[in-house]
Amino acid sequence: NRGPTRLAQGPDGRFYVTDPHAGSVFIYDATLAPIGEIHGVDRPLGIAVDSQNRIFVGSASAKHIKIYSAAGDRLGVIAEGQLEMPNDMAFDLAGNLYVADSRLDRVAVFDSGLALSRTIGAGGIEDGQLKFPSSVTVAYRLDAFNNPTGEVFVADQGNYRVQVFDLNGNFLRKMGSQTVADGYDYCPTGYFNTVQSLQVDDLYRLHAADSFMNSVQIFDTQTGLCSNYYGNPYGMFGSSTGTLYLPLDIHIAPTGLVIAANHGMGRVEAIYANPQTRVGLSS
Repeated sequence: NRGPTRLAQGPDGRFYVTDPHAGSVFIYDATLAPIGEIHGVDRPLGIAVDSQNRIFVGSASAKHIKIYSAAGDRLGVIAEGQLEMPNDMAFDLAGNLYVADSRLDRVAVFDSGLALSRTIGAGGIEDGQLKFPSSVTVAYRLDAFNNPTGEVFVADQGNYRVQVFDLNGNFLRKMGSQTVADGYDYCPTGYFNTVQSLQVDDLYRLHAADSFMNSVQIFDTQTGLCSNYYGNPYGMFGSSTGTLYLPLDIHIAPTGLVIAANHGMGRVEAIYANPQTRVGLSS
């Protein structure tokens, strides 16, 4: 695995990791032992696994999404002529597929029948607009009547923030802003340089990985406040096991461990999310 880029976990517990350098999807078991490889994928980027354990892989070269079985057999292709850069993907509970298209500055939503049903966002800097959306994840919280309410979190990388939408694509709120530092010497919490990957944990906190700062910040999803992080201090590049060097994706496993596509070190790692306090707050 020369350049792990995006990762997803299937209902069978396996991890699937894209590597555009190798042109493959690497398969690991729940302990991160390598068990297989899907060859010959044109620059694979975003990846997601549905409830049937079908593997959806976005191709940066072909500009569509390939579908594979759990055994690695190719099942078909969707979204031909509808995507430019399928950088990240996520499913909601209804089986809708959300695709962060970084070049088209939007999130494309495909229904459970895999037809394009709507888009979220458009190029721009205003609330609800996106500039190079790099990641998307869908999470659910209970409303006042204990009904699950879905929200779509989008890493708006070009605007140095995370935006939150409802499942219909209506803008709800935002968090984060551009870092006040040009280098590694001062990286306060609540600020982004290159927000790259998003995950929501069981406490409904947002984990936002910044590939330039080599750390993951934890946000209160309702207030937008952030006061701690894990990873490397002050954006330093990691070199030892358990540190981060150009993290391009994260996934919170059921065990609570954070699985990271540690691109700069060419490996996939399970790390503990040990929060550390850093100066600064942002909303």
